[in-house]
Amino acid sequence: MKNRLKINREALRQEVDAAGLKKGDLAAMLSVTRETFSRWLSGKIPYIDEDKLLLLARVLQCQPSQLSDELKQTVPAPLRPKHEEISGDKVIEMALVAGYYNELSSLIAHSQSSVIENLRINSLLVDSVSRILNLELSQFLAIVQKSTNLELNYERFDTAARKNLLEALASLIDDDLTLAVKRFRIVIIRAQSFWLIGLAYLGLALSQIFQGKRSEARESLRQGLDLYVSSEIILDQWVGGNLHLVSIWLSLDEPQQAMHHLNMAKEIFDEIPAAHSLVRCLSYEAIIASYQGNSDRSLYLTRKVLSKKSDLPHIFQLEVLLNCSSSLNGLDHGIKLDQIFDDFRNLNKRMIKLAKSLKVPTSNNHLESQ
Repeated sequence: MKNRLKINREALRQEVDAAGLKKGDLAAMLSVTRETFSRWLSGKIPYIDEDKLLLLARVLQCQPSQLSDELKQTVPAPLRPKHEEISGDKVIEMALVAGYYNELSSLIAHSQSSVIENLRINSLLVDSVSRILNLELSQFLAIVQKSTNLELNYERFDTAARKNLLEALASLIDDDLTLAVKRFRIVIIRAQSFWLIGLAYLGLALSQIFQGKRSEARESLRQGLDLYVSSEIILDQWVGGNLHLVSIWLSLDEPQQAMHHLNMAKEIFDEIPAAHSLVRCLSYEAIIASYQGNSDRSLYLTRKVLSKKSDLPHIFQLEVLLNCSSSLNGLDHGIKLDQIFDDFRNLNKRMIKLAKSLKVPTSNNHLESQ
């Protein structure tokens, strides 16, 4: 059982104010909801797990004993974690789940020399996440080249498998689908972490979709979902949620199955919680509603998504726009998507191919306006 400590509410409020950080950001760093963090501040939840309090003290750069009278002053709380205490998976979790990829990428870029050898591949992974999500694909390929030149200790943090994952993603971006499939399968064989294997299954399924192998893609998604079911690790769950979302694309002709995947994704993302998940889920709900003939619901959801899309990284904007374009097809909606898609020239051709592979009823004048 986890050790629970009583919170010094006034001290916590003072440290949060002094740090100048938003409650939502702090909640994401601790992998709790904003509501939970607010209740800690108000005293409605008087206790906190010791591991979360220690992490919170590091983030706020104060002594843990300041946040709980039940801890002695002797409990160490360095302003900067020792290199040996850095968790590679925690870095990735903050990048992928909490959405701090740009901030972490910038931080690591300015302190590369202070990151121990076994974590350097994680710094490259964080940087690559930032580049991919913002469609800076040439910079991403440069990162992949840099990672192949690293000679690291492969015994920790699945280093070799993580390098293979970067290479597999590069092959997918280069449209070398045969090589991408091969490399994603290598990750599945080599990796130990479930989230890493799950991402490989996700990449494998996307490669198979592009190849037109829908049944194989379904099987890859199923195998990936089987991994996450019994795990309580945040990264594993985040990958599971994304596997469910991609499964919706292959289940649109089975409304109950599509809704099952959507509800599972919502449940997972609500539990974590995950950055950008709400808008992404709404876009999938819109396309499901469109397929079920509920045009009013689909149009309502689509307008809601489009009003919030600018808050998303570019790759997620493209994802929701593909769904919105599909859900709007054939409706008298008065929404023009042509100009929006002009902003994504680098992936336009790829998204047309994806739409055709999925047999999504996207209008050609939306996607092929260039």
